[in-house]
Amino acid sequence: MLLQYGIAYGRPIRNVHTRGAQLQGSTGSALAFGSGMSGGISDIIAEGLHIENSVSNSKLTRALKSTGQFGFHADDKFDPNALPVIDHITLKNNIVGTNVTDAGLAGIQESPFTLICLSNISLSTTSGPSTSWICSNVLRFSQFLIPEPCPVLQSLYSNSSSTCFSLASSDRYVAVL
Repeated sequence: MLLQYGIAYGRPIRNVHTRGAQLQGSTGSALAFGSGMSGGISDIIAEGLHIENSVSNSKLTRALKSTGQFGFHADDKFDPNALPVIDHITLKNNIVGTNVTDAGLAGIQESPFTLICLSNISLSTTSGPSTSWICSNVLRFSQFLIPEPCPVLQSLYSNSSSTCFSLASSDRYVAVL
């Protein structure tokens, strides 16, 4: 079913791999997924990125704010109970951000982000190196993050390993790079 906005319900964003890109987001996010999402986001891998002048890191619609809450809808013809599913997101291997306003992950209490892997990420924020990430409603694994991650990102998630949890399952293909 298509809305007048051209959004197909129930069509997730999945199996996206971004590697070795230079990104700039001077008026918004350097990397964004799900700005018009209707079926959730899963199986996203971003690695070896260089992010410059990002107002809000990366959004899974901030260079790295990810939020499940957009805040408004263009009209009242939508299901307010339909929640996005955000899972199997990996951001790793030499992701560098300079002049980034802030970084963080903010899921929705009723539908937290799950299986999020952040590894080897260094962000130079405009508010200074001591500023922590802003995080809520996230089940994750992280290691080697600068600035120091928020407390929820400092503990290991039960499915994590020394270099990130495996994204492999019976219906996914995984390449180790």
